[in-house]
Amino acid sequence: EAKDSSPVPERPRKKKASNWDAAPTPSDQGGDDSSNPQLTFKARRIYVGNLPQTNPPVTDVQLREFFDSAMQEAKLTAGPGCCVSDVWISQEKHFAFVEVRTVAEAN
Repeated sequence: EAKDSSPVPERPRKKKASNWDAAPTPSDQGGDDSSNPQLTFKARRIYVGNLPQTNPPVTDVQLREFFDSAMQEAKLTAGPGCCVSDVWISQEKHFAFVEVRTVAEAN
């Protein structure tokens, strides 16, 4: 008896649903992220470019005081107290990021 040497066709596999076109659920859309500051970290940062190349260079304390007083004078703060929560200056001192308390203060 001769065997058929043709390959046996494989069964088609079921594809997993990717839901790429599904509507987002309310929990996916965001909402009030104020309870978790890690979720709003990037949105609360302000890029400050072209820092003056002075000797001595601009410090994080100077930037913090400048932004805090300027935002309070312009009435851009969400409430009383210091609105600047952190300042990071690049190693080359060419740019910085100023982090504020809320997304509204950063906008």
